[in-house]
Amino acid sequence: MIQLALLYIVLASSFVGFMSQLRKKYQMANGIGLVSTLSFILLASLSAALVGSFFSDGLRLEPYSFLFATGYGLCSTVTAALCICGTAFGNLSVLIMCATLGTLIIPSAYGLVVLPQENVLTVWKICGFAAAFVCLLLNFLGSKKAAEETPEADTAKSSAVFNIMCAVVFITNGFALVFYNMENRYCSDYSYYSFVTEYMLISAAVLAVVLIILFFKNKRQFVGEAKKVATVKNMGIILLYAILFFASDLLSINCAGMIPLIIQAPVSFCVPVIVVALLDYVLYKEKLTKRNLLQMAAALVCCICFVVE
Repeated sequence: MIQLALLYIVLASSFVGFMSQLRKKYQMANGIGLVSTLSFILLASLSAALVGSFFSDGLRLEPYSFLFATGYGLCSTVTAALCICGTAFGNLSVLIMCATLGTLIIPSAYGLVVLPQENVLTVWKICGFAAAFVCLLLNFLGSKKAAEETPEADTAKSSAVFNIMCAVVFITNGFALVFYNMENRYCSDYSYYSFVTEYMLISAAVLAVVLIILFFKNKRQFVGEAKKVATVKNMGIILLYAILFFASDLLSINCAGMIPLIIQAPVSFCVPVIVVALLDYVLYKEKLTKRNLLQMAAALVCCICFVVE
């Protein structure tokens, strides 16, 4: 069971690696304006929901599934938006570090406190957590160095806004995995395809409301940014992103029913470290530094500690 779950996480992490590159291409072409950023997430969510509708058995909108889908949809949307817009206030690698830290800590704490019968802390798991924190420390050192080398707005206001963004992505990215687990526990008879489709439609509805408000607030600026988004190249990027988006989330939610949170959270944190670094090396010829290799080694040790038990 855990081997299959690990395979799902590796595949989901691979898709996340490709998604990060697609976001980068979109951002380089369209900037980090609020309208272009939210439009990207809105169109991706709608496209992914359309893909999901071909596989789902219908949306029943049950109270619990709707609640968990809303919670996950908001967490996912806020995290994605801040990771794009946040580059205007600080270094992206710092934001990503805070998001991954949330993935490691919040679901693990939830599993230990709320579901102690399923999440037992053993010596192997303690060693795994230690390796994960080594990985985080190396990530923090790399993020700090990148932040020093990257010109940023040095005003106190920008610094305060960026710190708030870091805190928010820590919370939203961490609770996303918790909502997955709760959906699997309390709505086990609800199709995974239907749940992912449902939360993406909810995210799209929230984003549509925000974009309507922005339209009436400044019509000229809105139309200007919207025209930049409406190109064939951007639509192609968004469609490909949506397919990977749906597949990644579908695989991730499948994992929630296969392994305890105290295992899923660290593995979900560490596997992307390895997969994304390898993708960058293979596809984009980015050099692997000593820090990258040490980080990948620590991530591999973490995964082994949780898998071998």
